[in-house]
Amino acid sequence: MEVSPMPIFSASQLIDVGTKIFLAAGAPLEEARLVSEFLVKANLAGHDSHGIIRVIQYVNDIEKGIIKPGANIEIVNETPSTAILNGNWGFGQVVAKRAMDLAIEKAK
Repeated sequence: MEVSPMPIFSASQLIDVGTKIFLAAGAPLEEARLVSEFLVKANLAGHDSHGIIRVIQYVNDIEKGIIKPGANIEIVNETPSTAILNGNWGFGQVVAKRAMDLAIEKAK
């Protein structure tokens, strides 16, 4: 019996599928795309345990209220060179990107 080969998908195909799944789970488009891109980048870097395989877990966490798509990221405390953010249970990737963008702004 011949075993069919494992299907191969391009990174862009995986990002598109992930984005559609997160949209269906209630994520805003920008967040759905960003999270999907980060997951696929993890795969491409060889970190498959943190890659697109996580979509199922994330959707389950959305359904349980553990992850809250579209969460308002708040600046809790801020100085000229630091900031403390509250991600309010949003996607970690989205909160991390906002924190990094703010850190880069402050560094300039």
